[in-house]
Amino acid sequence: MFLLKICLPTCFLVATTVGLAAKDWTSLKIGIEANYPPWTSLNKNGSPEGFDVEFSNQVCTRTKITCTFVKLSFDDLIPSLVTGHVDVVLSGLEVTQRRDKIISFSRTYARDEYVFIVTNGSPLGNLDGAGKRVNLVDGGAKPIIQGWQAKLSGKKLATQTSTRAVEFAHKFLQETSVLEVPTPADVLQSVAAKTADIAMLTERAAIETLRTPAFSTMRIVGATATGDVLGEGVAAGIRKSDADLKQIFDQEISKATADGTLLSMSMKWFGADLRPK
Repeated sequence: MFLLKICLPTCFLVATTVGLAAKDWTSLKIGIEANYPPWTSLNKNGSPEGFDVEFSNQVCTRTKITCTFVKLSFDDLIPSLVTGHVDVVLSGLEVTQRRDKIISFSRTYARDEYVFIVTNGSPLGNLDGAGKRVNLVDGGAKPIIQGWQAKLSGKKLATQTSTRAVEFAHKFLQETSVLEVPTPADVLQSVAAKTADIAMLTERAAIETLRTPAFSTMRIVGATATGDVLGEGVAAGIRKSDADLKQIFDQEISKATADGTLLSMSMKWFGADLRPK
């Protein structure tokens, strides 16, 4: 059953009761960013939906755990996990070396690269690498990165607060200033309003947000990037002390991969196979 409980002005809980789990994990609080479609968002009734929500519900149903979704801002996900406010965090969360020092991750169950977005007619519309997918650790990425550095020097890049794009800009675009805003829509609005020159989002968040009529005059440019600070794949964030919970998620991800559940959900929410390669 679904139970909607209002707690604080910035927080809601939605509980799905499906029985008891093995070991001590009879219930879980799952932290999500509810403004990050198609990974996690709210439907017209105010209930959470998206790829990560359906994935979580699958894990909870199969393991007979009572799961509760807790709405958080993206930059509060990991702090809330570390302090024990939630037990698991999701929302297209990529595994990175920096995050891996703070929390543990399940095995990866999806992937999502990063893209640049500009308004039509922007002088940055010819950004290097158009139509290509590059891994930042590969030698072939170097000339493309150098092209980005040259063209974005002195420009302002808008991106979502506390995401990997911020780390990317600090490492690879040191001559570019960074504007951090809360949601993907805010990121694109910053470019539309000319408070930033170019935007950087995950590919799926960009595609989803660009469907909004207000951003119909914007487009993706340059190469699609992954690797290094941009991450190694999407996974569930878990406290390092909860190795048994990580094992539960790893086992369920393996099962969902083997029986086609992850592929089915990926096609439903993304229209593409985003399973790890």
